[in-house]
Amino acid sequence: PNCRNRNTAVIVAAMDLLEASIIVPDRAKRKGAGSAAIADLVGFKAENSLSIASFYDSQYAVSVNILAELSSHRNPRVRLRCCEMLQSLLINLPDRYDHEQRLLPYVLLFINDTVAEVQNAALTCVDKCGEQYERDHSDEFIERRQLGVDGDDTVDYNTDLPKPFKCRPRVGARLFVRNNTSRFFLTVLDELTNWRAETRLRSAELLLVLTVFCEEHLTKDLHRTLNYFAKAIDIEMASHHEHEHLRVIDQIEQVLCLVAKFVDPAIYLKLVRPRIMEDSFPMQGSFVVILASLIKGAPFHKLCSHWDELLSLVTSPKCIGAFAGRKVRLEALRSLCYSASGKNSEKIAACFKNSSIDMSQAISSCTHALGEMMADANDETILALNKECRDRLSALNNAVE
Repeated sequence: PNCRNRNTAVIVAAMDLLEASIIVPDRAKRKGAGSAAIADLVGFKAENSLSIASFYDSQYAVSVNILAELSSHRNPRVRLRCCEMLQSLLINLPDRYDHEQRLLPYVLLFINDTVAEVQNAALTCVDKCGEQYERDHSDEFIERRQLGVDGDDTVDYNTDLPKPFKCRPRVGARLFVRNNTSRFFLTVLDELTNWRAETRLRSAELLLVLTVFCEEHLTKDLHRTLNYFAKAIDIEMASHHEHEHLRVIDQIEQVLCLVAKFVDPAIYLKLVRPRIMEDSFPMQGSFVVILASLIKGAPFHKLCSHWDELLSLVTSPKCIGAFAGRKVRLEALRSLCYSASGKNSEKIAACFKNSSIDMSQAISSCTHALGEMMADANDETILALNKECRDRLSALNNAVE
């Protein structure tokens, strides 16, 4: 009860006592003497257990996630102390391996906190956990250093990272987060479609942090992940004016842009194209937004070999037709602007030189589609983007010729 007190000093003192009680070592069992309290702290209740007391008193039938309340407390002093408590539990608890998956998501959420001091405390916590992971798995890290295996050489891991990340996290921190993510990743994806907009936003923020740490390993079930994103975008597009201040859809697009750094376009084109082109498939507009975000986030050297296919897809009636909708049209045109950027003309020309596709004909087809399907547009932003796309395509055609 003291962790839910109205007085901040009482809550902080309660957390001091809770931390000290949990980490006391029980040497006979090689665990924390009070580690059983962690399950109560997160409101965990086994599905196959039923408290006898709940038959007589309703208060025993309800479990409250105290840790969730502390991690979202309005006072930054409480949030900072909560982060420090979690750091202590994840590093000093003898049986910490049994509780890492329950505690880690809250630490990762603190990375998106609005207060810089809390953000830094969370980053420090994950970094120390990574350092400890490296010590515990020293043989694995010796092999990694000797073989020099640490990601794809064609990906720049230190650019386009969201705040507050300034560089790629250390390898131990990445492996620590990656090994504990599989247990709660699907739950986080499921929360993207929660009925509360604030919950959807928190889920999207957590996914962004997970993408930084897990990188390409987060995309192993991309078909399932994209379906969850499509459902979430569909909800946001339907309630955009109601929850505009939260900008959940912007957060989802930022996650997709970051994911695109680690995924080959050939993989997501196979998944996205059928869902956009099929007449009977629901949420077509959502998949157009997904495709546009993936195009904007992907390194251009990966897009080159699929340039013709991407242009024909984003200029199809499903993307820029009269019934596509304003948001879908805008995203398709913005992705087309990026694809036809003049700074990429040399890369595009080099790609088409070894291809049987006529580049002039491809650009002409796209320009014709833009002129025909945008004839009914009266939105100033859409008209301006349409003109910019046509100008870039024309300039690109002249530069290549």
